[in-house]
Amino acid sequence: PKLRDVLEYISQGTVSTGDDIFIMKGRFDDKYFIGYSEEIKKEVVIEKELMKPLLKGEDVKRYAQISNSHYILYAHHTVKGKTVPYTEKEMMDYFPKAYVYLLPFKEKLIAKKVRYKTNPTYWYSLHRSREISMFENRKIITPEISLGCNMTLDNEGLYHNTQCYTLSPKTEYQKYILSLLGILNSKLFWFFLSNTGTILRGDFFRFKTKYIEGFPISEFQEMQIASLESLVKKVLSATNSDEQVRISAQIDVLVYHLYNLTYDEVCFVD
Repeated sequence: PKLRDVLEYISQGTVSTGDDIFIMKGRFDDKYFIGYSEEIKKEVVIEKELMKPLLKGEDVKRYAQISNSHYILYAHHTVKGKTVPYTEKEMMDYFPKAYVYLLPFKEKLIAKKVRYKTNPTYWYSLHRSREISMFENRKIITPEISLGCNMTLDNEGLYHNTQCYTLSPKTEYQKYILSLLGILNSKLFWFFLSNTGTILRGDFFRFKTKYIEGFPISEFQEMQIASLESLVKKVLSATNSDEQVRISAQIDVLVYHLYNLTYDEVCFVD
């Protein structure tokens, strides 16, 4: 199988119609979020249900625990399994503080919706919300632009913008998520990407769907996968960079075995 065959999602994150309006730093206080709006240069109060923790590219590091410093105003919810915007009446009735905050930008946001060819009826919603189920799930996450593989595990169900990509295994492959993380952070995967993708300045690459979806996934051999999973657990909990480097090298060797590389092929990849 190819990577596309074992993943439910290979997708970038949300797209707003104005990051200074929708993305903020702030804190939660009881039922509300108190955040600083770059658009109006002051603090605003918004119902906490609408504010989702947001990762940016710089928040995602190789095998590192992730945490967010930003939040996004996400006026969407799930109806019959699909992510849809709240109606304007629902916004006024259930989220009046958010609605009052957004109202002065209505004409500006409608103009953006028209330009982006999305429904201006929902002018207060995001241009691209993606699916809530994609975010609020256990997933592998990567910066879109990276030097080397810098993927890690998200157990917290965090949202992210277009600077990151979600790689979410299909249900039957969820049990292999740690092994997949090891494979996708390996030298072998970087070798594949650097020979098939588009190089940017400074040897950085884009981890876009079209560049990574064709990577072949070796048949999962239970014994090898158990060893790989054990090492990935260790590297995720490693407390210093030297330990992380040492375990990563062991993971690379296991991945070479998983793909049955010869000694000469390993030398070539290295």
